[in-house]
Amino acid sequence: MSPFPFSSVTSIASLIAAGASVGAVWASVSNTKRLTSQKREIASVKETGIATHTLTNSARGQLLLNRVELLMALSVQGHRFAELTKDAGDMANALAFDVRVESAKVAYQEHQRQQAVIDARAF
Repeated sequence: MSPFPFSSVTSIASLIAAGASVGAVWASVSNTKRLTSQKREIASVKETGIATHTLTNSARGQLLLNRVELLMALSVQGHRFAELTKDAGDMANALAFDVRVESAKVAYQEHQRQQAVIDARAF
């Protein structure tokens, strides 16, 4: 028998305290791993969002540019046709294409301007 009757109780209390401390450390490590994993997932989602945004806006810009080029080609053809026919209606049609070309250029330039502002701010 031990000369100190409370030594085994003290040892048990020390073990319980140590176990609680290990449990707290384990919980902290587990939470840190979980948070790190969540941060990686959030970063991955953000990267995917940025890539999608870039791809979508690039495609939109290309569509607008294609529209400008198509309308320019139609305008040239309209003017050539009007020169051949000398018809006032054909000339009006060619001039209407010129207006559409300018409108399409403005839309493309506005898209590019807005995209530059968004890219500078968001990324």
